[in-house]
Amino acid sequence: MELEDIYLIGNFGVNLQREIVSEPKRLHMGDITQQGYFHYAGSMIYRFRFQSDCRKAELVLGDYRAALIVVRVNRKTAGTIMAGNRLELQLRTGENNLEIEAVGSNRNLMGPFHHTYDGCSRIGWKDFRMEEGEDYTPEYIVKPYGLMSQIKIIRLDD
Repeated sequence: MELEDIYLIGNFGVNLQREIVSEPKRLHMGDITQQGYFHYAGSMIYRFRFQSDCRKAELVLGDYRAALIVVRVNRKTAGTIMAGNRLELQLRTGENNLEIEAVGSNRNLMGPFHHTYDGCSRIGWKDFRMEEGEDYTPEYIVKPYGLMSQIKIIRLDD
């Protein structure tokens, strides 16, 4: 299997032209590959602070792209989401801290990058050696990752 020739490790971003840039200070909802993390393979943690007057709530994630979602409330793991988008939360009255960790994969780090066909989730050695044909492009194609849309916290009766 062929991989890219070099990997750089450090605290920096990579823009859409695949140039090294300063790492972003904040992210907005949407694809992190478009926000300075073009080839990023790690986790991204989104942090929120909110007030609550109830002890139970339901987190409803909007659209997300991640291998796994880990949710923490007030520094305690509330649960994980691999499929679906809902999780019951135990809150405290007053201020709460919510962390939603979107766990990535090595897809945007290792590829394949030049294969336009997106109809199959299985990747074989031929996908890394494609240099011609209708499914080949010289452009780098990465998969979107991150929280793509708004999240909601819905109060549940105590």
